[in-house]
Amino acid sequence: MTAPTRLWFASPHFYPTYGGAQNRYRHYIPGLLARGLDVQLLTGTPLLEERTEADADLNWYQAAPGDYLPESQLDGAPLQRVRLPDHKGRVRTRIFYDSLAQMCAQDAAGAVVAQLLTNLRPEAKPWVDQLKNAGVATLYSVSQFPSWPSKPTKRLLRGSGYRKVYNAFDALVTNSPAIEVFLRDIGVTTRIEYIPNGVDLQRFRPPDTEQLQCERNALRSRLGIDTRAPVMITVGSIMPRKGPDLAIQAWRRLLSDFPDLHLLLVGPRQDKYDERLAEFSAGLEQSIADSGAPQQVHFSGQIDDVENWLRAADVFVLPTNREGTPNSVLEAMATGLPTVVTEFTGLSSAIGQPGKHFQLVKREADAIAAPLREWLADKNARVLWGESGVSYIRHEMDQRITLDRYTNLYIELGQRALQRHRAPGLGPATTVAVPPTEFGSPDRPPLLVLGAPPRGGNHLLRGLLDNHPQLLLPPDEDYFIRHLSRHPLLQLRGMLVSPDRAPAFFRKLQKDGHLERVNAGMGTEVFGSEGSLDLEAYYRYVQAHHRRASPDSLVRNHVEAMAAALGHSWGDERMRVCFCALQPSNHDVTRVGALLSRSYRVRGVFLVRDPRAHLASKLMRNPGLSLSRFCRRQNRYWNEMDVFAERFGPVLRLRFEQMITDTETAMREVCDFVGIEFTPRMLEYTQGGVASLSNSSFDTQPGIDREVLTRYQDVLPAETVDYLYQHCRPELFWDTTREFA
Repeated sequence: MTAPTRLWFASPHFYPTYGGAQNRYRHYIPGLLARGLDVQLLTGTPLLEERTEADADLNWYQAAPGDYLPESQLDGAPLQRVRLPDHKGRVRTRIFYDSLAQMCAQDAAGAVVAQLLTNLRPEAKPWVDQLKNAGVATLYSVSQFPSWPSKPTKRLLRGSGYRKVYNAFDALVTNSPAIEVFLRDIGVTTRIEYIPNGVDLQRFRPPDTEQLQCERNALRSRLGIDTRAPVMITVGSIMPRKGPDLAIQAWRRLLSDFPDLHLLLVGPRQDKYDERLAEFSAGLEQSIADSGAPQQVHFSGQIDDVENWLRAADVFVLPTNREGTPNSVLEAMATGLPTVVTEFTGLSSAIGQPGKHFQLVKREADAIAAPLREWLADKNARVLWGESGVSYIRHEMDQRITLDRYTNLYIELGQRALQRHRAPGLGPATTVAVPPTEFGSPDRPPLLVLGAPPRGGNHLLRGLLDNHPQLLLPPDEDYFIRHLSRHPLLQLRGMLVSPDRAPAFFRKLQKDGHLERVNAGMGTEVFGSEGSLDLEAYYRYVQAHHRRASPDSLVRNHVEAMAAALGHSWGDERMRVCFCALQPSNHDVTRVGALLSRSYRVRGVFLVRDPRAHLASKLMRNPGLSLSRFCRRQNRYWNEMDVFAERFGPVLRLRFEQMITDTETAMREVCDFVGIEFTPRMLEYTQGGVASLSNSSFDTQPGIDREVLTRYQDVLPAETVDYLYQHCRPELFWDTTREFA
């Protein structure tokens, strides 16, 4: 029996002083314990300005900085607390991370994983490195869209610092697709997992039973609210970013039409304990006092039963200006409340579709009040919007799936860290086996990733490898893996569909029937592919093996279904191949590598094409292509190949030009790298074993178009070529003399 994985949740401030992220992970604890994880908590004491009513009177502050306070329990998990200095600084950072290193060094029966939840600073990198060197898996939760400086110099400096510390982790996990895009844009190359927040559907539900109705009425009675009076609610710490002032202003605008309207402001009173918010707090109090109905505004303070407060309300608003994926919105919708959300930095599709599941408005009091006025006046409209939100949450945000994904991630990272620690001599391009999974043995099947950027020559390479007896090579590019790697929400939706609906989902991700078009000989970039796939076998396999487990199960199901479509059977030792165009703008090399490497022993053959010829080819399809963007993407592609080699598996950079000028040498190099036999047929460009047409941007013709090497000389102006020399990496160019032989 495998020893349980020990999971440390670490945050400088946690219960009872916590933010949204800490609160969310706190509610994961019982589910993670039930799934067999050994959950432990490490926290500190809050900054002076962040103390709230729940901890201001505790005796934590009598201890000296660095001292451990008595151990306690939180939701079944041991909680260790270290006394931290009251103000920010290096001493506070050092004490906390030294404590984390000490805790993770304690004897554990199995793997150890440290997940940092919030407040990460670039200065933490040495401790992250120390934990990894000690065999601890490291994970950081990026749950809020970062606040980024407006001045370019400061942006550059901050980006550099955070990029280094983020890349030090084994993985990052985020609850927002928008945050994942942001992290990639600032140069983060480490593994990023999108896992939605999830909602506890038993806890957050409409008041649809007699008992819940009684609890709703009891809370209203305690607050002095008539059972028939309308109530609006907002949830979040009382601080400027969350917009309680806007909620109050919107409430005041509604009082003329609904004089008995009450407002619930649910969350810790940070404005009362942070001296920097004194003026803001005074403004809130004055606005309430001037409303004419101050008795109809209710502050909850810090509470643990937010679901009861939500059920006591009729409408919900979140007037925030910056978030990740706000759990308060998801929980409000799960409770059946029609929801208004203001436009905020970090908004993504993770909270649903605006105009269908919630109303999205400008961050202004009048804009907030408008839909609330409509809903308060029309009960039927409230019910319809509430039902739409409930439906979205129940279908897309079941917390049980979230907990399953976190559990699988912790176990996988922990085992990889153990292997890394036990085998320190392994090189950066070496892969190690993970423990047995639902897929089978610890030895993952080999898989070849084959590709290049669009117009980079990937179809030429595929044509030379065509019909090789040791490869399961698809007839055209694979869109399923690429789309799944780019869009985390698609991963979630794929896990939610039933086996009966799985074939339709898989077909949709293949560009709504790309496999069917290729099989019918109607592909736009491939010739002679008629009847090359057994699509009945593909969809039969997909339906029979679909599991609502994780994105990895979707990947394996597709790859193995494609193998079945290509005639794979038991005992067939042909190597699986993922063949696709890899867009540098979407970080496809690293995203596809990350997705595939969790189930397969991957290695990549990536084509490198001279920027001059590559640009000339792309301009034929896209005359308005930005030259600076093209150069950035060329350089990024080269860098991503380095990352692939470091994190996922070996890489062969194959020159496109070598395939043209010395095909045999190039293909022998490919065979040696992949571990397959060279055959003379690899010197011919074929499809299905038959001589095929090229898909050149210039002139489609049989076989290899050798003029692609020099045609750019007739297409690109001299100043454009000079620009490429100045802005593209020198390694990308075919020869040092800047002229083809």
